[in-house]
Amino acid sequence: KGDGEGGGWGGGGQNLNNGGVIEVSDQEQFIEYGEVHMNISREVFKGTALARIQQLHVLFLQLHSTNIVHLETSATHLHQGEQGVAGDTKESDSIFGFSKITVNEMDQFHLEVLLMVQNDVTKCWHANGRPTLRQPTFVVYELLRQVGIHPVRGTCAQKGSSDAANGARDFLCYRQYAFCKERMVRNCHRLKIAQIAISRQAQKKNNVGAKCSKQE
Repeated sequence: KGDGEGGGWGGGGQNLNNGGVIEVSDQEQFIEYGEVHMNISREVFKGTALARIQQLHVLFLQLHSTNIVHLETSATHLHQGEQGVAGDTKESDSIFGFSKITVNEMDQFHLEVLLMVQNDVTKCWHANGRPTLRQPTFVVYELLRQVGIHPVRGTCAQKGSSDAANGARDFLCYRQYAFCKERMVRNCHRLKIAQIAISRQAQKKNNVGAKCSKQE
């Protein structure tokens, strides 16, 4: 479908069906988005962050397909005649390919997020080596914040969750989340490799090069 029919860009060229992303992209599409919209080159985009974005993207698609959450794109808003949405969907949608999340089933949403982090099948959520996280929803909340997705004020469900029941603060207690480009620009620097790490990598390459030259 074209943009005017509810289709459009979906976090890296996916096609949309009734406002939902239906095709998963690889990390290259997220890197391209970072270069164009976040001013983050592939050399400094954290590998851990990319892996988290990709896995969370897959989860969002799964939850959308089962109606646990509903994902909306800026193209969907334009199709519905809503005001205040830029005409270029690439400027209006997040790195995941949507501009708004509505949580339809809070309990299941929490369970799926917790399982994703706790199971950590891609070995990216427990990157600091800790077998468990005190506040597992925080790492997801922080990632969303870094890519410009924030809770919509007034939509907090004010409910206990399995996360909160374990004595941890519930960071994902809202029923709606929205993308804001200005927030993304302000916070996305956290997705970059720290300058000190870049310097160490460069030094390591120089040392390897020097060693190879001596051997020759």
